[in-house]
Amino acid sequence: MCLSIVTCLLGIHARFMPFINHLLLSFAHLCFREDLFYRLNVFPISTLDLKSRVLDIPAISAHLLVRNAAEKTHPKLLSSDALDRLMQHDWPGNVRELDNVMQRAEILSYSDTIQAINIVFDNELITSPRNTMDALNSKLQARAL
Repeated sequence: MCLSIVTCLLGIHARFMPFINHLLLSFAHLCFREDLFYRLNVFPISTLDLKSRVLDIPAISAHLLVRNAAEKTHPKLLSSDALDRLMQHDWPGNVRELDNVMQRAEILSYSDTIQAINIVFDNELITSPRNTMDALNSKLQARAL
């Protein structure tokens, strides 16, 4: 998929090709015209996996909490145990997985602070599925107390 963006204010014309390396190689060898690939591949940008950038997790998590709190008065906070749990995960899904985990934790937390128990990773949902109604009922019971 190639996405062209034209920014009139700055007069910038840029093409973004969001491919993963192995996907890009398969496109280059199978169905992507080689001359077109080299025409578009002017300035490749590569980034490290999130698991290689563990020290970025607190800043990215804080950004996601602030972004998700756009309609609320203030964003939720992460407890130190919750942050430790996030930093120990291997993040096969990178930042998108972190975003899902943060949104899930915000839903499951019943206070202004997200605790480690509210952090549920995608692979945990596959290996031991949780009953959504039980999780939400426990949240309602905690609010009632």
